[in-house]
Amino acid sequence: MRCRMMLVCGVLVVLVACSSTESGRSLQPSATKPSPETTASLVTESSTTQPPTTEPPTTIAAVTIPVTLPVVESGWRPLDRDTVDGFIGFPCCASNWYGTPSPPLPQPGDPLLPNGSYAVSASWGPDVTAPMELVLRRFEQCSLLPAGACEDEGGTWSPDSLGVDESAAYPLTLPLDGHIRVVLTGFAGFSDSGAIAALVEGNGTDLAELAQAVEAAHAAVIMPKLAAGMTPDQIVAAISATPEGGFVAGLDESEYSLSFLHGAAPPLLFQAPVDYEDPAGSRGTDVLKMPSIEMIDGILTLYVYAGFYS
Repeated sequence: MRCRMMLVCGVLVVLVACSSTESGRSLQPSATKPSPETTASLVTESSTTQPPTTEPPTTIAAVTIPVTLPVVESGWRPLDRDTVDGFIGFPCCASNWYGTPSPPLPQPGDPLLPNGSYAVSASWGPDVTAPMELVLRRFEQCSLLPAGACEDEGGTWSPDSLGVDESAAYPLTLPLDGHIRVVLTGFAGFSDSGAIAALVEGNGTDLAELAQAVEAAHAAVIMPKLAAGMTPDQIVAAISATPEGGFVAGLDESEYSLSFLHGAAPPLLFQAPVDYEDPAGSRGTDVLKMPSIEMIDGILTLYVYAGFYS
């Protein structure tokens, strides 16, 4: 069976404790843990003969749904990778997403997202504790998507080879509070088998607190050095020699990287201290990327990735 997602080439997972920008739906999931799904792995003739999707992009009108459900347990806790059935990272190495296609996007008036996983487009606003404006799109079989939507796999895609369907979007307002389950992937170094991804689970409040911490530390430690004329490489060298504000030498052992340590959260890997395309606009929350969101029986899980990219 093929894995539901590619984090990085050759990732070994172990446990460590260590925007269309439209307003959207506000959902509050329960704290019950989802059950893993089974991913199809057989190649079928019909999967390669369907016509591509050619409809123009559409966006679902925003609807706010009042839901009151129990909160998710707070505090980062180590998570066994084998218990996770969501898209926790991003494809790499000219690869595609792998897993089960998303269900149809909801229509106005639908009470909740249908069970399944969805691709996320999001950016952090000025207030990192405020509700986030996400845009969700469907994961779809590569054979059903327009040309160029997926990486070439030798001319024939298997049913679990997925791309993102750009033809429709669903805006979702996501409060970073105790009603949202968060699965966070950090990076804990290398082993003989490859990169070590550190998985934890918590809730939206935990993510908001971590976002505040890394945002403040980056502004206080990294950006003044950049403003003083230091190059990114000089910043990394200085902090690697003298750790500061939670930043330490990168656990990937690269001379270009830093890691950020905060409480029980896993180490966040900055493979560069600033954005090379826009150094002055760099933020600490740039490291907290969101590949997907998953709804399983009323549980809304946001996946956040701050690990290694090959």
